[in-house]
Amino acid sequence: MQTNKKIKYVVGIITDMEKVVLIKKNRPDWQKGIYNGVGGKVEQNEIAIEAMKREAEEECGLCIDKWFLYDIEEPNDHILYMFYSVVSKEQILSAKTLTDEEIGIFDISNIPINTQNNIKIMIQEIHK
Repeated sequence: MQTNKKIKYVVGIITDMEKVVLIKKNRPDWQKGIYNGVGGKVEQNEIAIEAMKREAEEECGLCIDKWFLYDIEEPNDHILYMFYSVVSKEQILSAKTLTDEEIGIFDISNIPINTQNNIKIMIQEIHK
């Protein structure tokens, strides 16, 4: 019997409740030039929360242990685990670009128009 396993991804919003860290995507092609949360693919034998911690450190240099699960979406062939973390002002300002995808730190009242829609909604709901 063959099982159809869905590919798992994580995405996370890092905020100090005034600012938010977003990443300007270069890939996949359909996300090129769009801002998204930090994240990526869950590796084999890795659970989603571990992947979220790893991706935050790899993409923006932040070691964050405390993440909250916001939602799980299952569009088509993958599963997306959506997390958020509230960090200090000092920590958020220390986020830096570590890959070929640029990190941006934005006021929550001035999120770029070219931000992924589900991320915009998530930011609004977290900051209510």
